[in-house]
Amino acid sequence: MPYNLAKLQTEMPARYGMSAKKTHDSARSLYEKRKMVIYIGTD
Repeated sequence: MPYNLAKLQTEMPARYGMSAKKTHDSARSLYEKRKMVIYIGTD
């Protein structure tokens, strides 16, 4: 997997100005609603 949640939360603000909370919420939504990512609670 190219990103774990911690890495994603550090790169999204740098690239897109997205907060860590917004990144987490978006990843959770992708997991829960679309099953597009693996469970975000694990590496």
